[in-house]
Amino acid sequence: MYGSGPVRVKRDSAYYVRNDGFGVHLAGAGTGIKQTLGDLKPDTDYILTARVQSAPEAGTAASLNGGRARIGVTVSGVTYSAEAESAKLVVRANTAAQMPEWVLVSIPFHTGGETAAEVFAETVRQAANVDHIAVTLPLAEGDARALLGGAIMEAEGALQSSPGMPQAIADGFRQTIDASWTVWDDSAATPAGLEAQRELLEDALEVFTLRKALLAALESAKQLSGEMIFDGEDYHYPPSAKPPLDAVIAANQLVLEDSLAAPGELSAAAEAVEAAKLALYNTIVLPPISIYAAADMQQMLFSGEGWSRKGLAGDYLMDGEGFMHFRSSTGEGNNQWSKGATFYSLSRIGNERFALEMDYQPAQGDWPAFVLRAQVAQESVFGDNQSEYLVVFRAQGVELQKWINGAEDVSFRLVFPGGAIAPGLNSVQLGAADVEQNGEFAGVRLFFYVNGTRVFDLVDRTASAVQGDGYFGLALYPPAQTLKLRAVAPE
Repeated sequence: MYGSGPVRVKRDSAYYVRNDGFGVHLAGAGTGIKQTLGDLKPDTDYILTARVQSAPEAGTAASLNGGRARIGVTVSGVTYSAEAESAKLVVRANTAAQMPEWVLVSIPFHTGGETAAEVFAETVRQAANVDHIAVTLPLAEGDARALLGGAIMEAEGALQSSPGMPQAIADGFRQTIDASWTVWDDSAATPAGLEAQRELLEDALEVFTLRKALLAALESAKQLSGEMIFDGEDYHYPPSAKPPLDAVIAANQLVLEDSLAAPGELSAAAEAVEAAKLALYNTIVLPPISIYAAADMQQMLFSGEGWSRKGLAGDYLMDGEGFMHFRSSTGEGNNQWSKGATFYSLSRIGNERFALEMDYQPAQGDWPAFVLRAQVAQESVFGDNQSEYLVVFRAQGVELQKWINGAEDVSFRLVFPGGAIAPGLNSVQLGAADVEQNGEFAGVRLFFYVNGTRVFDLVDRTASAVQGDGYFGLALYPPAQTLKLRAVAPE
């Protein structure tokens, strides 16, 4: 069943839906709204944007019920559309209530010879909310009003995706956004006035984005502090490690709440919290990695057919020194694979360690990585169904990343500065192993040692820890990199 859409405000080349709650609630599969927009420019590129939220039926609690909406536009006989749904619950700012996240949909389209287009929103599964529907010229070509509208949409998204932000900070940013809406809606506003308001909003958004990064760092540090174990069997922290972290959290919480904090102060605060987290990780007491059996790297490296490569044939190249050469490439040929990733696909590997000699010549912009516990051997590192840990190494340092269903858990990312990977030959040991406390799963231990020196050795206790076994692999970006690996007897 379709109804007419909510009232749209037309300003030059832009249409918007404004609503303090949500623009429209689509109560179930098969319901929708549509409206024809006129006075568009022929043979012109536009962008249709909207925000979508999975919505429980009226009277039920917030949940990820799978509500999914399709947003689209039909013009010159062609339909452009995209589907979206909430992927997670977020805590509503400054309350204990949860709600499904809002997801931004952006659809470019071309008018052809027409000056009218039909915009629609419909449910494809269960119930959904739709808000902030807009049709604008691309920002690079738009007028001052359209440019301000685009900045407003970006700011709205930043605010909606920031649960936990201090109330005064959120309210202040909300006021700046509302003031921008007022200017955008004023038909008498001059181009200079619209441009001045956009610059003011973008400055506020830049500061708010830095504040979001600090908020994320503080939230992960608080979680880490709250989960510290001081008498565990598999691992524990010394009691003396907690007070320094808590002091850093308290000091930088004040920076977060300070509405006058400058961008440099916010950046420095986030860096201080991340440094305190790394310092805490370095205090963890763990058994030696030798308790884990060593994977048979000799057999793995020599098994050319065991490495998944998308659509490419040929054996991997072994040189006279026993090194296997792995090379990523977009072209064809031996020992190459597309999309820069390969996995040893003959077996899933659990609580084992990998001992290797690695010969690598780092170049500016390279970011090769070992992949631990990949869940799908025949999918890209960043595929929608892929979850894994990445140990990314560059000349300037090492990053530990976690990807869940194709999206990085940025709150988990850890950066270990320093030249741990020297050009040339390095001996490395790394792995992922489940740990227990009192007979129950308590997290995933992740370790990486280079030339006998600990780069990191820590435990992921988050709810999204990649538990159990998975595939070992390599990711080489950008293409045309070569990494030489040789099995060694583990220490």
